[in-house]
Formats: sequence, structure tokens, C-alpha cells
Amino acid sequence: MAEIIESQALKIIITFLAGAAKEWFIENTETITTWTVFKHEFLKIHSSPATKQLAAQRLRNRQQRLNEPIIEYYIDIMKLCKTVDPDMTAVSKVDNLLHGLKSSLMKEVLRHAPETPD
Repeated sequence: MAEIIESQALKIIITFLAGAAKEWFIENTETITTWTVFKHEFLKIHSSPATKQLAAQRLRNRQQRLNEPIIEYYIDIMKLCKTVDPDMTAVSKVDNLLHGLKSSLMKEVLRHAPETPD
């Protein structure tokens, strides 16, 4: 299947939407100017509460595993944060990252006093 560029995806997405999602898109067409904006707003409005609740529970309990590379842990935490709250603050993301970080890495990370998860 050929890859679709984001501007094309935004133009054709309406053909894949139905019901309330389609109505929402039509009502918000003027403010949805990019694919990134569409994804963010769509997930914010149409994610199920159960999905968010499960992600919140996983986020609270997530610990970096013994041999898990830090990048894998970071990516998983960032995905969970986005699912729980697409508008989560940088401070909250950092807190979530630190919460389950291996103690052997914690001291070094805290020494740098990160304010953003980047």
C-alpha cells in the first residue's frame, strides 16, 4: 500500500469516520488544520474512559525492568502519559518517568534536575 502524506490523510479521513466521530470532525474542520492536531484532538475526545483508566493504572505501576534499556522504558512511559492525558504537563511526565526508574539510574538523573522529559 502506498504511503499517504499527512496533508492527504487529513483530506480523506472523513471517509473513514462514522456517526459521532464524523459529526465531530465536520463541526471542527476549521480548527483541525494538520494531521497532528487531528490525532491529538480526536484521541482527547474519543478515547474510551476504560482505555484511559487502564493506562493510568499501568502508569502508576510501571517499573523499569532489570535488563530493560532506558529508551524502551522512556517510550512506554511517554505513550502511557499521552493516553492518560494528551495535555499532561512536562513536570508530570518527568514525575512519571522518575517514579519507576531503576534506583541505580535515579541518582544520576536527579543530579541533572530535569524539568522536561526530553
